[in-house]
Formats: sequence, structure tokens, C-alpha cells
Amino acid sequence: MIDFLYSLRLNSDFINEKSPNYKLTSWPPNDDTPITCDKDGNIVSVFKDNIWDFTAYYNKNLKFNFGDKSQKKGYIIDSKNIYLFKIIAAYWLWGAGSVMSVQNLMLKLTKLKPLIYVCSMNNILISDLNNNEWVFESIAAIYTSQNSRVLNLLKSLYANSREIGFVLLDTYSIKKLSKYMDRDDVTQTPYIPSRIWSYQNKRLEECLRDFLNHKDKIKYLFNF
Repeated sequence: MIDFLYSLRLNSDFINEKSPNYKLTSWPPNDDTPITCDKDGNIVSVFKDNIWDFTAYYNKNLKFNFGDKSQKKGYIIDSKNIYLFKIIAAYWLWGAGSVMSVQNLMLKLTKLKPLIYVCSMNNILISDLNNNEWVFESIAAIYTSQNSRVLNLLKSLYANSREIGFVLLDTYSIKKLSKYMDRDDVTQTPYIPSRIWSYQNKRLEECLRDFLNHKDKIKYLFNF
């Protein structure tokens, strides 16, 4: 047992010392390391999976896609960054300050995913982001709210970077990124990078198409 890791502490009636995913035996996790199990102790997701299934701990269908191309739309992330993203997720499950609920884990992962997407789009490993300040403005542009939560996540990741195994952003870089994220900063350039603009246009198009295809049902639901 690695001394900085803990047992799985998700709120669940069936997680116990006999659960295959109760503790990790290596860090970073091996490809076949159990991540989630069902109530009968059957392994549902392993570390190498790019989609982790948390349904058993949530009592509703709940999966997290780390950016695998199978999702077809949304934040598609390259395989090397997905691997590093999963290491962070595993640390949030078994490391210091590990999450107690699946909802909390989903919030953290969802908040961090756009940043990793921007790195992927610019061929930057998140473990090398600290040396690529030129992309900070693009990262700030993709976040539209709750920037303080993102910055707090980054601070926490830096504080635990030795255990995680790599630095995403250090204190100096986090401060620099925060200046771009400050919406009251009059020096911020009102510019959306072309890749982000193209992506947002595509998502808006998809949203409008979905709305038009289901407008009658939406109208019925609203009236109901």
C-alpha cells in the first residue's frame, strides 16, 4: 500500500475491505487496476478504460468520458492527456482529500476537462502546461463562470503534485492564469481563439438542430 493513498471513501453501502477497488496496490495505477465495482464485487471499470462507470455508486446511469473519440462530440482529448487526466481522477478517489461522493468527483472532473481539452487541441501535455504560458489566454476564454473553482482545483493539484507524479501549474503560473480569468481586468483582450470559436459554433449548431428536431415535444413539456 502506497503510504499517501487511502481506501476508497465514496458513500456506498457495499464498499468494504473485500471490494476489488478498496485500495490501490500501485501508483500510478496499472491498466487493469479496478476503478469501480458493482454491489456483488464484479469489476465494472478498470483504469485503462476511457469511460468510467459510476452507476453502482449513484443508483442512476452515470458515466464519465475522459475525452475518448467515442463520444463523437464535446471535449475530445488525445490519448496521452487522457492518461494523465485519469491519474488525477484516481488521486481524487484514493489520494489526500479524496472525494466522499460521486457528485463531487463529477464536478471536479467536469471543471478540469475544458483546460485539458485546450491543451490537447494545442498539442500540449498537461504535465508540460507550466512551460507553455502562451496558451493561458485560450484556457481562460473557454471558462465563462466559476473561475475561482478552477483556480482552487489547480492550487490543490499543485499542492499534491509530488504524490500525483507531475505538476500541472505551479503557484506562479496559476497567478498568471488568474489574471486572464479575471473578467474585471480591463487589460484582458476580448479575443476568442479560432479553435475555440469554431468549436463553440459547432456546438451551437448542434444545439439548435436538436431544438428544431424536438421543438414540438419541448413545447408540450413546457405547457405541461
